[in-house]
Amino acid sequence: MDSDGSFYEDKVVRSAIDKRISPSWAYWYPVEQLPEWLNDNERIDFLEKFPENKNFNLVEVAFDHRKIFSEARNWIKKNKNLIPKPENPLIPLNRGNSALTTDIIVVRYKKDEKKFQIALIVRGAKPFLGIKALPGGFVNYQEQPVSGAIRELQEETHLNGLEKDAYLLEYRGSPDRDPRQHTITCVYILKSTAGKILGGDDAADAAWFDLDEVFKWPDIAVEDLDPTKISLDQRHLSFDHAIILRNFKNWWKKEGKKKRMYIEV
Repeated sequence: MDSDGSFYEDKVVRSAIDKRISPSWAYWYPVEQLPEWLNDNERIDFLEKFPENKNFNLVEVAFDHRKIFSEARNWIKKNKNLIPKPENPLIPLNRGNSALTTDIIVVRYKKDEKKFQIALIVRGAKPFLGIKALPGGFVNYQEQPVSGAIRELQEETHLNGLEKDAYLLEYRGSPDRDPRQHTITCVYILKSTAGKILGGDDAADAAWFDLDEVFKWPDIAVEDLDPTKISLDQRHLSFDHAIILRNFKNWWKKEGKKKRMYIEV
């Protein structure tokens, strides 16, 4: 769900900006994953542990930064106890850029019970650990948002979304919608193929909830209530997902059923 290197990890240093990326970009990497710091024997060990970096070109490091990296690496080995930890480990290091995410709404109609149901997950990681949420997550580099939505849905619920039926409900970008960093989310309504729902990836669990009952939850039903200000022990949904479902509720009553944006099981 979270992009690699987006948030604080122990023993991290800012890498030099090499020739392959724009000077306006900088990244944080775990020390152990910086191959430009490695001598020949260490490089062999590194590639055995991280084979995905086999094409990394050690020459593509600007100026004399390889020497600086080597000296810094040796210092870190000797002074690990001097490296401070942040007061809030969720504070992002990439403060200069917003991140693109997706949130996914999937509805099914259960014919034997004559009920519409919505797929929700229970978050298995901070923030909002143990609180229900819409499936979703970060869009990868060079990935279409709708493709990211389908991927995240599959990873977190094992449901397979159908791209041809994808409907963009809205996008949201309030700077405080995610305590980790500024995220802009594309909210997609997807149809899915029939299948068993099962939590995975960042989702500790996933299940179908009766849509009418979800719409009655106070953080959705009470229009003048700001659900993001509710204490965590009183919240039904993570992030601003209650506001998303308020907007979906209005759309569903006006258009959703007519558009048949659901599957029957």
